[in-house]
Amino acid sequence: MPGSILQVFYRGADDSLYTRWRKPNGSWSGEQHLGGILSGDPFAAKVPGTNVLQVFYRGADDGLYTRWRNADGSWSGEQRLGGILSGDPFAAQVPGTYVLQVFYRGADDGLYTRWRNPNGASSGEQRLGGILNGDPVVAQVP
Repeated sequence: MPGSILQVFYRGADDSLYTRWRKPNGSWSGEQHLGGILSGDPFAAKVPGTNVLQVFYRGADDGLYTRWRNADGSWSGEQRLGGILSGDPFAAQVPGTYVLQVFYRGADDGLYTRWRNPNGASSGEQRLGGILNGDPVVAQVP
């Protein structure tokens, strides 16, 4: 896909969010500091139907946070989505839609979700139930 890049995100030694990307010539960019204070590992996903890349992570207060890279390459500021996480979030596209859905283990070890609607607005938190002993993983079934 022309114009596509491979981008990696990680929590640095100072617990901030960092990124690097692979350039078209095969070399890698320098480290870019995006900020925030993470208490877990980030997860990134392409927003369905857009050229927007969104990163989710658990912040220092264990809330769910996000930032996104706009189509022009600029980054949003940090946005707190709410919730209390006891693990790292995971996101996936809802099949057949332009909805990006995030799943995570809450403070009570239950499975929680929220989603980004096609207009960019985030839903409220929804508890799906269960008692988790680890972080959830999501997969589309063909």
